[in-house]
Amino acid sequence: MAQIETGLLIGGGIGNVTNTSLRLSDPGVIQTLEKSGKYSLNYQFNTTLGYRFRLYNPKHKTFFYDLDVLTGIKKIELKTSFSDETNALSEVKSSDWFCPVSLAASVNYRIMKGLYVGVGVAPTCIFASKIAFDIPVVAKVGYDIKNKIGFSLSYQHSLLKAFKTNEYDGGRFSEWNVSVYIPFTLNKLK
Repeated sequence: MAQIETGLLIGGGIGNVTNTSLRLSDPGVIQTLEKSGKYSLNYQFNTTLGYRFRLYNPKHKTFFYDLDVLTGIKKIELKTSFSDETNALSEVKSSDWFCPVSLAASVNYRIMKGLYVGVGVAPTCIFASKIAFDIPVVAKVGYDIKNKIGFSLSYQHSLLKAFKTNEYDGGRFSEWNVSVYIPFTLNKLK
């Protein structure tokens, strides 16, 4: 007989964006930037809030499955700087906020009492100045304390180029997150 445990999931983390390219329409600006410019992205933070459904068999607790419904915010600072023909330095700074909504599924293996590792995927829709879809892969390690609270550290990496703004295109998110799981209910499934 399977059991399902549900509860609140709160987390946050840091990361970076890789494989980006500038989205500019003026060929002159593009040539100038390619010759004497640089751009940088500073991934400042992310937060998550969600609800977890944990499914397991009490007779065989080695493997269990998590299904997380998550939302949150990500803040990224964008900076572009370049010199023109007169060597005048131009710099443009802006910040973008992203609101991801995801449904993360993972298969977990209990190494010993409380300690587990897991892998999964987290299909995500990202709302920002441009709407994007992503499918990051997730690896995590966690520890549950007597079914009262759980902590986990996870790494996720985008498979698709989901980072899109008015200035940048084609980046992949790479993130480290820490989360706290607070179980509320335990139900038996027949």
